[in-house]
Amino acid sequence: MKVVFDVGKVLAHAHMQWKNALAASGLNHNDSPLLEKYLYDLPQYLPYEGGQISEDTYLSALAKEFGLKDTAAALHLHRSIIGDEYPGVADVIRELSAKGIETATLSNNNPIHWAWFTESGKYPAIEAIQYLVASFQLGHFKPEPAIYTAFCDRLGWEASNLVFLDDSEVNVIAAREAGWQAFVITEDEPKADQIRRILNLY
Repeated sequence: MKVVFDVGKVLAHAHMQWKNALAASGLNHNDSPLLEKYLYDLPQYLPYEGGQISEDTYLSALAKEFGLKDTAAALHLHRSIIGDEYPGVADVIRELSAKGIETATLSNNNPIHWAWFTESGKYPAIEAIQYLVASFQLGHFKPEPAIYTAFCDRLGWEASNLVFLDDSEVNVIAAREAGWQAFVITEDEPKADQIRRILNLY
């Protein structure tokens, strides 16, 4: 068994709607039809996470959508999407490593967030994972079938050996169709408790 983790809403808090990210940013902004919608409803969001458009193109579109003064403000808004690591998840990953179980991430993610997750020193769970893989590195994003194949090709892993934990049922269904064992992580109980239960770590 090898365990593959999504990051946002599994290992670390993330605002999935623009209104919540804007509130966290503290920025003044214009009203937009996207205020009540999800991050991925901004047309440039997923192409950025899939490595298909540049950071400047994405930030320019984000600034224009919400009437922000410049791309620096857009960068601050984008950074405000992500929050703290969930309690206890780092201990779970360290326990897996102690048992000799290999771990990886497969996250719809982008260079701005990825640098913060992997270089800020604020996410010990992510630092404890052996193989850090994000969508922008693979040129695809979940739930595209190609991303699951690209992930296995990148690490040389067999789909049948993988246990995947993601907060999105759509992504989980796609992983199962790719031959992975996959489970939805919900908001109904603490994340670390769910992971332990699914992986039989008690």
